[in-house]
Amino acid sequence: PASGYWDDSGAHHEDANRFTFSCLNGAVAKCINRGYKPWKQARETFVLADNGKKYTHTFYLDQHHQACTRMMRADWCGDGHPNTIDGTPINISDAVHIQYASETSDHWNDWTPAGARYHSDARTTSCTPFGIRRCFDTPLDTYIKDHCPAKWAEHWPYDPGQWPDHWPYDPGVGINPVSTFDAQDGFFEPLDQRVLLREHRSLAQ
Repeated sequence: PASGYWDDSGAHHEDANRFTFSCLNGAVAKCINRGYKPWKQARETFVLADNGKKYTHTFYLDQHHQACTRMMRADWCGDGHPNTIDGTPINISDAVHIQYASETSDHWNDWTPAGARYHSDARTTSCTPFGIRRCFDTPLDTYIKDHCPAKWAEHWPYDPGQWPDHWPYDPGVGINPVSTFDAQDGFFEPLDQRVLLREHRSLAQ
């Protein structure tokens, strides 16, 4: 069992008087078995570029576990709504060296404890050739557009209602924001807001 409980939005609440049972094929147990044990600790180091000074902090993995449960359920909006598809491989990496992606790709999804932050290519979108353009015609795209459009639009310098079809790397459109996945970019961001996990997917998926 895991300590505390998860509410209908998928958010975890620590409670000394409550605990949660999970089947081995459930998201809570899967994430624990992947190494994101909430009671364990990890360490991370930030190196200051101008003088090489190092800053280190130690933290529990509860937020990594929360981000993992969002990813396992494909809870893109962080509202408790799963968008999983049976048989979809989950290829994870993190910045604290617990999981190493067996295959990396230019297509990935970054995950925070509150849901997905950055979508290089959503799991079910098949009409994005090499990350240059995307078309919004899958049920998942429609769901994100209707429920949390900022998940797409926050990476474009456009109003969410315009739904541009240009990829941010297009110099005529704008640039891709820096992800906080790596320690050098996310060290000072609160863990409950930071990108903690990266889901890689190949072009063949």
